[in-house]
Amino acid sequence: MKTAILGGGLTGCTLAYLLKDKGIEIIEKEDECGGLMRSIQEDGFTFDIGGSHIIFSKDKDILNFMISLLDGNYVQRRRNAKILYKGRFIKYPFENSLVDLPKEDILNAYIILFKI
Repeated sequence: MKTAILGGGLTGCTLAYLLKDKGIEIIEKEDECGGLMRSIQEDGFTFDIGGSHIIFSKDKDILNFMISLLDGNYVQRRRNAKILYKGRFIKYPFENSLVDLPKEDILNAYIILFKI
């Protein structure tokens, strides 16, 4: 029996790596694997398209595993990004910094972000 993984994003690639001796094939619709985990360079700047969910993980084992797979092909920087919201700068990622919002906006943000 052949086994395929649909999607070459972070989860699909990790599963394929962990099952590498099992003859797994990744089926990915894009030209390259990576899913939301990619960066683009433009005018000397690097922009992360996605992947912030792994950047902010507090699970050291997961972070060390991911970094080990990159074989030195990564850059670690301290992020100091903020989002301007109603005249206030809220730390990025926005959903982790809801406490910085005015009290009347916190409930609305939860409803919009988490669809509750």
